[in-house]
Amino acid sequence: MEIDCIGCPLNVEELMKLGIRRIISLALLVVAVMAAVQIVTGVSAPARSPYLSALSDMSAQPALAAPGCNNKTCEKDPRKGPTCFQAMGSNCKVAGGCTSTPC
Repeated sequence: MEIDCIGCPLNVEELMKLGIRRIISLALLVVAVMAAVQIVTGVSAPARSPYLSALSDMSAQPALAAPGCNNKTCEKDPRKGPTCFQAMGSNCKVAGGCTSTPC
């Protein structure tokens, strides 16, 4: 005697198709939940967080020379007299003597 089941899978291939569909739908659900968690937790404004350090807004700024700064300073060379040598943050001019000013 054969039992007919309406809507029941009839062979192994249909069973595998249903299993794969379940796995894919579960995987898509997990990915959607993880994406929603990332969006919710990743959009907080850092300026309003109670966990910021008092120094968090301070960062290392690049050392850039001001316009017109040649990054040299005055020194006395025994052979040449006053000349300009490499030095960060100074502007050197040799005209009627040597003058060095901060940039």
